[in-house]
Amino acid sequence: MNLILCSRLILRLRPSASILMSFFIIMTGLRVKAQTHSPVLTVREDMPVIDITVKQVIYGNGVFLACLIYPTRLYKSVDGVSWSKIAGPNLGSDTNISDYKQHPSLAYGAGRFVLASDSGRIFSSPDLLTWTRSTSGTRQNIIAVKYLDSIFYAVGDSATFLSSPDGVNWTAQHTGTGDTTGSYQEIIYGNGRLIITAYNHMFDSSAIEVFYDRTGGTAGPWTTDSTRASYRLTRRKHPDPLRRSRPRNAAANFQ
Repeated sequence: MNLILCSRLILRLRPSASILMSFFIIMTGLRVKAQTHSPVLTVREDMPVIDITVKQVIYGNGVFLACLIYPTRLYKSVDGVSWSKIAGPNLGSDTNISDYKQHPSLAYGAGRFVLASDSGRIFSSPDLLTWTRSTSGTRQNIIAVKYLDSIFYAVGDSATFLSSPDGVNWTAQHTGTGDTTGSYQEIIYGNGRLIITAYNHMFDSSAIEVFYDRTGGTAGPWTTDSTRASYRLTRRKHPDPLRRSRPRNAAANFQ
């Protein structure tokens, strides 16, 4: 509707009707303006692989780094659109753990990319070209690695808990509470608290999720809360949903 015609129509209406018509025109204008400036969401599926699971994508030093599993592969991108495969570290030839069974975790901080995986392997790289293996001091599977509050942390099976200031030198930490055979699944930081989520295995068929948190550094004090969530696991040896057999035909459909 032409604004000049609208203005003449408003002048001819009674005051109450004039007010309503003015409100209608204003709201219509705002709606058109909002629609004009709405962001456009573009969905892209440019990862050059088929039937392989994308486990994680991180960003650091101007580069996106993606970790794919079944089998394990690393890809990088500077814009999130065009991806290229890169040569990652040697994950399993020395322990006969194939790439199909690896579930690496990625983090970036302090100028380094860090990759942690099964059997206590931790690697770091400043440029995604050369990778250096660190001495982790454990043979347990590392499930998650994070860069939180200027410190790298790695957690995993059998209450594995490591910290590092640079992603190269690692020190074993202990909460001093909870089940020492529990599997630490995730670690997060916020509001001055470091929180670890874990599964405590019970009779190999059930587990309960527990939380450890601190307010005064990795040394503690740590407390246990096993009442927030619980559920049963049936005929599963590991609670991590990604730790399962690889999809069918995955070997025939990767680059």
